[in-house]
This record gives sequence, structure tokens and C-alpha cells, in this order.
Amino acid sequence: MALVIQKRLYFTDINPVASRFSIPISQIKTSTSFLTESETVDLEHGKAIDGQWNAVVQHNGLNVYDMVQLWSFRVGSNLCFALVKIDVPTSSSST
Repeated sequence: MALVIQKRLYFTDINPVASRFSIPISQIKTSTSFLTESETVDLEHGKAIDGQWNAVVQHNGLNVYDMVQLWSFRVGSNLCFALVKIDVPTSSSST
């Protein structure tokens, strides 16, 4: 299992019209590619990785500014992902 990205969700990530989870290449955490060569070529040619992102957002109650981690792993040759919502404690000020 490899951590792909930890990021805060923005409107574009939960917008049902866009139906996509943005993973900027510059923010990828894993030092090794989690994609096969053919998957990389597909992405370079504009082919998206299939998924039910809108259902994931709705089922997990994801909102703007939620912090999440995306982990990748394989079952056989199939690429799989695990999304973890991170509880970030809010800072409190003492008076």
C-alpha cells in the first residue's frame, strides 16, 4: 500500500458536475509510481481512471476543506484505492 496524496478537498473535488478527484503530480507522495506503464500512457492521452467519485463523496459525506488521504494498492493486477478522511483538530485559543 502506498500513500498517493494527502490534500484538502476543494469545490472542484466535490462538484458533482466535474465528478473527479484532482491529484496534482507535484503533490504525489509516493516515491515509486503506483501506476503501470500502460496506465501512465492512458492518463497522458487523456483517459481517466474509471470510478464512482460522486458516490464516494455522497456516501462518505465529504465536504469542502475536508482533509483526505488517498492510498493505492493492487489486488492481482487491478489498481485499487482507499480514501481516508483525516480528522484535523481545530486550534483553540485560550484567553
